[in-house]
Formats: sequence, structure tokens, C-alpha cells
Amino acid sequence: MSTPNIPNITPSISLTRDNVINLIFSSIAMEELGLAHIINAEGEKIQFALGTLPGLSGPPATLAQILQVNSSTQGMMESILRQEMMLGSKLKTAAGVPSLAGSTGPVGPTGAPSPVTSVNGQTGAIVLDPADVGALPNNEEPSNSNLKSFTAAGVYSSNNPFGAVSPDSPPVAHPSVWTLYVSQVGRYIQQIYISNPALYYRSSSDAGVTWTLWQEIGERGATGATGPSGAGAT
Repeated sequence: MSTPNIPNITPSISLTRDNVINLIFSSIAMEELGLAHIINAEGEKIQFALGTLPGLSGPPATLAQILQVNSSTQGMMESILRQEMMLGSKLKTAAGVPSLAGSTGPVGPTGAPSPVTSVNGQTGAIVLDPADVGALPNNEEPSNSNLKSFTAAGVYSSNNPFGAVSPDSPPVAHPSVWTLYVSQVGRYIQQIYISNPALYYRSSSDAGVTWTLWQEIGERGATGATGPSGAGAT
């Protein structure tokens, strides 16, 4: 009779880091329970030697025998004390082991937007002005203002479409209607002048002391001569 071939299957155990930490805590608890039983047994041994153990009685022990039992119990308690110190160190180490975080789950849905409760510390019905949003100042100025005097970054407009003309206005058809955009980078000032339908630019490198000449942006050249008429050559 032949013996069937039985495959040798080695069981595999898969444990996560959290499982291992929990097993360490369980082993500490089991060791503590065992030590508690040993301490209880030592106590009953002393009671038996003294004849005070309920339900059991033996021959009366001599003083030498009682001292021998006491010495035996003392040695056992010292061993238990050393074991308790080891378990305390083991417990402290296991409690300090960080557990690895799992993989990040999917992103949850976006919540509803919350209402704005304050703007720059203000609450209630808030009206924003340019100072709140950081916009450039937009000022109305007399139409005959000296444009060279505007060196602070901002937007400036004439206040009277039929007023007097600025002394340093570029040559435009409607010099009383203008808007001036000013940018400032250190001592370098740039101005863009708008007056329908013209657009001009100039700059100053010394904080407005001297200026370049107005330069028309997109200025057209002179119209050329009319070409010949009629059908071209085939």
C-alpha cells in the first residue's frame, strides 16, 4: 500500500504594524496575570505554614521552617519585582512606537461656501472703496492742470470738457478732455495720455524734474501717392 504524497504547506501569517503593537500589549497583560497568580500562591504558602489557610491544616511548623518559607517567598518576590521592571520598560517602549498611517482616502466633496463675516475687520453692510481693494486713486482735476505735476501713481481725469487747456498738453483735437495714467517705480515716472482719438506717452527719470517729449503711440505716417488705376497685366 503506497502512502499518498501530502504537500508540505507552510502556513503564512500576515500582521500589520498595529496588529503587532496590540499583540505586545496583550502579552504584557498575560504576563501580569501570571505574576498575580504566583504572588497569590506565595501568600497561600505562608498561610499554610502558619496554619491559617482556610480548609487546610498541617503539622505545626517550627520557627526554622517558617523562616525558611519566608526566605523562599522573599526570593520569589524579588524575582517578580525584577520582572515587573522589565514589563514596565516593555510597556513604555511599546506605547511610544508610532503606528503607520494608512493610505490617503479619496477627497471628499467641497462644502458650501461660507458667508463673508468681515472685510479688514469691518462687519455688517460693507461698502468697498479704492482704499479697501488697493486700487489706484482716480481723481478729477482741472482741465488746465499742469500734467507734469502728476508724479504719484494713479489715474487722473479732466473735470470740464469745455475748460481751459493744459499748458503741457500734447497736440490733440480735444485738449480739454483727457485721462492721464501715471506709474511710479522709484524716481522713474511714466505717463500715458488719452484724448479721443489720440494716445501719447512720455517719461521722466528724475522724479518729474525733466520729461521726454510726448510721443504718439501708433502714430500714422504720411499718406502715399495714389497708385495707377485700371486692370493689371495678365
